[in-house]
Amino acid sequence: MNSYIVLPALVAGLCLAIIIVLLMKGVTSFAQRVFCMFFLSMGLWSVIIFAMRSSPDLEHAYSWERWVFPAIVFTAVFYYHFTVLYSGVVYPRFILIAGYIIAFTILIFVPSDLWFTGMQIKPYGFAPIWGKGFPLILFSAYFFVLAGVVNLAKKYRQSRSYAERNRYLYLIIGAVAQNIGAAFDILPTFGLPLYPGAIIANGIFCLVTGIAIIKFHLLDINLIIKKGTAYLLMSAVAALPYIGAIVIFYVIFNESVPVWASALILIGVAFGLQPVWRWIQGLTDRIFYQERYNFLQELENFSQERHNISDIKQISSKLVSLLARALRASNVHLLLATNTGDFEVISSVGLSAAQFRLESHSPIVTWLREQKRRLSRDDMEIIQPLQHLTEKEKKQITDIRAELFFPLKTTISDLTGILVLGEKMTGDPYS
Repeated sequence: MNSYIVLPALVAGLCLAIIIVLLMKGVTSFAQRVFCMFFLSMGLWSVIIFAMRSSPDLEHAYSWERWVFPAIVFTAVFYYHFTVLYSGVVYPRFILIAGYIIAFTILIFVPSDLWFTGMQIKPYGFAPIWGKGFPLILFSAYFFVLAGVVNLAKKYRQSRSYAERNRYLYLIIGAVAQNIGAAFDILPTFGLPLYPGAIIANGIFCLVTGIAIIKFHLLDINLIIKKGTAYLLMSAVAALPYIGAIVIFYVIFNESVPVWASALILIGVAFGLQPVWRWIQGLTDRIFYQERYNFLQELENFSQERHNISDIKQISSKLVSLLARALRASNVHLLLATNTGDFEVISSVGLSAAQFRLESHSPIVTWLREQKRRLSRDDMEIIQPLQHLTEKEKKQITDIRAELFFPLKTTISDLTGILVLGEKMTGDPYS
């Protein structure tokens, strides 16, 4: 059994796995139900393709292929419907109604030859012969997916939450990959020597959209690109000596690389790996962080230096200054605990916050002490205990445009300080 047959079965299994995980997590909203229907349609699409590709002849392949078109359009419409519900954008209601009418119309006319008239054999396997109504299927599939992408792109630009923006970006990337893959399914039927790519793209779609919704803490796409670039460069550098040896021995000596030469290359690569890796990491950091790189280096050097604890004012002043420059924060405030247990500003950069103070019984202090992790402005709007901030606390947080709160503690003591970061000067969310 080759990949032509195995791939749709794998994608169907992936869709089923995502549906099961969603159900286990609890499908409580209508948007989640539509999202499950989206994966169910894509799973049925994959099952039908598997059955078609496994068919013994054109007649059996034809009997399966006719059902794939309703599955394709329903998948596109469910995706659009989900993006509308998930993003909360205002949309013309008739578009969604028209989408479901088109999908059911395509389903009703499955027994006819309107959508396609038969099957043909291509180098990779079976392929459909399009009917007169195929442009409607093509238009519907692309229109509703791209309309969903537009919905998500609007919310991506409006959102200030890094996690939410990252989630929208995953959903957009998944849809774009699916549309590109669909083109690789259509073009070969017109004679182009391409391998059908819709099922492969559906697998990518399942992975990225599944991760985006199921995982609360998302992978940072920018970080993935950065690390991927570093690993790619490292792989290329590590491979160059061996490839060079192969070329030299083959061209000059007309023989394969001997064992002793391979051993020497491996030893050389092993010894040179660490310094080369450090150099590549530095190079990728400079490329991705650009002008912030020097500030980040200063911050790293500062964290490794020994400091006299008696000079806490100077240390804190230098720390907040470095953080502000490295993170492009409009303001940074460092609060330390007083004898009364309240937290007062000891050093700050940016907006003046001389009166900024968090009392020991503040919901923010209590939450940071118990959870021991960062708190974002977005979290404060949905975490129930933080709904009870006083008007004074709300005003102070608004005045300094606070975005992130970080708890600071020693290894042997309770919460000793709070680091507060204001909005980025660029207006972008923190990553």
